[in-house]
Order: sequence, then structure tokens, then C-alpha cells
Amino acid sequence: MIRLTVKRVFSFLIFLLVLYAGIGSQEVGGGFSDAPEVPGSEADVPAPQPLPRSFGSMVLGISLEQAKEDLQTDSLFSYRGDPDISFSPVDSQPIIRADGLAYLDAGIFQFHEDALYSITLQIDPEQLDYFTMYSTLTAKYGDPDYLDPQQSYWERNGVRMILEKPVTVKYLDMDAFTAIREAGAAQESVSDLSREIFLDNF
Repeated sequence: MIRLTVKRVFSFLIFLLVLYAGIGSQEVGGGFSDAPEVPGSEADVPAPQPLPRSFGSMVLGISLEQAKEDLQTDSLFSYRGDPDISFSPVDSQPIIRADGLAYLDAGIFQFHEDALYSITLQIDPEQLDYFTMYSTLTAKYGDPDYLDPQQSYWERNGVRMILEKPVTVKYLDMDAFTAIREAGAAQESVSDLSREIFLDNF
């Protein structure tokens, strides 16, 4: 009788051990299908925001005259008017360079066929470093489409935003930029052809 009782107690202890091991494996392995999602999972990551086409009052595509008017009242830049306007030595297109205020050292605005296609912002590296800018842009716009030790860029919907070291941010209208680049390549081809024709005279 005593042997039978001991046997039952021993069997009951084994059953408890097996039951406990089963519950522990479910908790560790996540075996419950109705377990709540852990906060901070991928489902909670917000979708990247659209890339902006503007900074302050400067909007890609505006005319030179509109840019001059808007810069007069833009609190991010110190614009002096026509003395801040020069022309590209390559294609004689206007360029505005305005001193920046607060975190900005300067803003450079390039035009092609009377439309703003490039905004370059030179940021004071003593106030904002490259890593801070990269972290901010990545949080808003997702991982960059291109990354190397010197620069990264994001591109979508006809806009490319470039972050360069030490701390420079550029906005490019890619339709205009592609047209300018193709025109430049065509000019180089004509130049090469003219040189070959000239050399044929010897």
C-alpha cells in the first residue's frame, strides 16, 4: 500500500514538471496566437513623409523675380537685392547667394530658364552637425536612396534632397536638372566634334 502511494506521488510530480515545462515553452516561444503586439514594432513605424519642394519662402520652380520678392521678407536670409545676384560662367544663368541667419551660413539659389531648380543651404557646423541632420532627415523621410561617407540623398516625386559633409543640404528639381545635364552633354559632344574637324586639317 505504501509502495502504491509513493508511486502515485512520484507520477504526480512528473506530471507537474511536464505541465510546467509546457507552459514555460509557450511563454518563451510566443506560442499564444492572441498575444498583443509589442510597442515599437515595425507596424508602429510611420511612413516616410513626401520630400519638400521648398525651404522657407523659396519654392522650386518659382521665377527669379518672385524669388527676389520673397527673399526680401524671408526671416531665414539676409538678402541685399541685386548685389547678391551673379551669373553662372558656364551658361550665364542667374544665381542668388544670400547670407543666412540663425543656423544658416548661406543660401544659394540657381535658376534655369527663369525657374528655380536648385536650393543649396550651407549650415553652420558649429550649431548643427552632419549626424544630427542625417538623423533628422532619416526620421522624416526614411532611409536614403544613396549613401557614402561624404553624402547621402533621398529622391522621389521629381525631387532629390542631398545631404553633404560638412553640413550642406540641397534640393534639386530633377526634371530641370536632367535637362540641364543632357544639354551640357550635347554641348560637350559638339565641342569634341569641332575639335576633331579642326585636327583633320593637319
